[in-house]
Order: sequence, then C-alpha cells, then structure tokens
Amino acid sequence: LGITVISDRIERIAPLKATTLTARALAPLMKLCEFSAIHLEKDGTALFPKGASWEKEVSEARQAWQFDLTAHHSITQAQARILEIGRVRHV
Repeated sequence: LGITVISDRIERIAPLKATTLTARALAPLMKLCEFSAIHLEKDGTALFPKGASWEKEVSEARQAWQFDLTAHHSITQAQARILEIGRVRHV
C-alpha cells in the first residue's frame, strides 16, 4: 500500500491524479468536490468526514456537482458520516 501525505495548501499543489483523497475539517463539501475533480484520477475515491449537517452539505454540493455517494456511519457522533464519493463531475 503506497501512501503519500502532503502537508501543504491544496490550492498550491499540482493535480495529483490520486486514487484516494481525504481531508478533515478543510471545507464544505461543495469546495471539496472542486478539489476532488482536480486531484482525483477518473475512478478515484474521496473520503470526507462530515458532521450532523452532512445531508445539507450534500444537497448544496449537488447543485453544482454530480457524484456517486455512500454515507458511512461514523463512530465519533451518531449523526456524523464519512462520505465516500467518486466519479465527481461539474454540472
């Protein structure tokens, strides 16, 4: 398993073409979709922990983005989810 951790501003790095992308407490899902579209390879997957308002963030993000979504329960909080998204594309 090859993992690279990059400690830098995501706005400053060249497109990664990553198979997996994750971020914690970085931005609303709308912005995370933008980063995913830039940095994920075509069939890549992003994992984003989100709190109780995750459904609202998904609804807002879907106004500008299409993506596959699986919402996994989180052990940190009953209402929290880990969002697994893929096939991110701008509407």
